Amino acid sequence: MAGSFARVIQSEGSAWEQKKRFNTILLLQPSLWLALVFVLTLTACSLTHRVLEFKDTGSFAVQQTSVVPVTLKLSGLALHSALGVQSVTPVQKGDTTQILVNLVLVSKGLSGGFEYEYVVPPEIDRVTFGKENTLIWSRDGLAE
Repeated sequence: MAGSFARVIQSEGSAWEQKKRFNTILLLQPSLWLALVFVLTLTACSLTHRVLEFKDTGSFAVQQTSVVPVTLKLSGLALHSALGVQSVTPVQKGDTTQILVNLVLVSKGLSGGFEYEYVVPPEIDRVTFGKENTLIWSRDGLAE
């Protein structure tokens, strides 16, 4: 019985020594802390600013509300409970406009829903959604 008690004390001392060594390593290695802060910052940035993709959008709708000029009304709901819509940005690239719905951590006054009206310039033949460029409208009417 006394031998098993001595083993428990030794194993606890061993665990205590390991913890003490680990804490000493962390204190002596500021570069470890810097790396940890960097990784956490990158993670936080990726969570706080995202672009909504078509596959993550609920109740998505595109309505052509006018023929001359062609006007599209886009609406939908971000399926990310912690993120809200900050802005909607059209980016023109050649004959295509990419619609980017920018998301941030939800705060007072923001919601996950969006409604956006876009007047399609004559030189634009296609409108896509998100960074994945999901086709949502084309002048030849093939997009659904």
